[in-house]
Amino acid sequence: MIKTIVTSTKYNQKGLDISLNGNVMSVTKGKLVYDKEYNFNTDVTFTIDNETAIIMLIEDLTTGEVLVAASDGSIDKTQYRLIERLAWKKDGQWQRLSIETIVQNTQPIGKYNYEGLNAENIKKGLTIQPGGQIKQV
Repeated sequence: MIKTIVTSTKYNQKGLDISLNGNVMSVTKGKLVYDKEYNFNTDVTFTIDNETAIIMLIEDLTTGEVLVAASDGSIDKTQYRLIERLAWKKDGQWQRLSIETIVQNTQPIGKYNYEGLNAENIKKGLTIQPGGQIKQV
């Protein structure tokens, strides 16, 4: 399986690892976090055939339960809502989704935050010396 990585600060994936062994697809329990958490609470293994083109995480509109579905590419939208494609067949090869969270540095770099957030402090901290040299004070 080819790993397709999506990096984001807005959503993430914990668990939900997908693997393929012959024609047996396995999905581990886990969750996807978007506007809310979508928890899939059990490991599942199932056999796929040549018609199977996509593995999806779906929500049952009646019960609210989160399920894994193997499909030829379509679902009954009156009964289910697509949450995310977990794996899909492209050019004869299976690709699997991997959402990785971008870690944001919330601490300033060194003494000053050099991303322009406190430019005023930087200006005050530097004094232009005679001869054009800059000295930090």
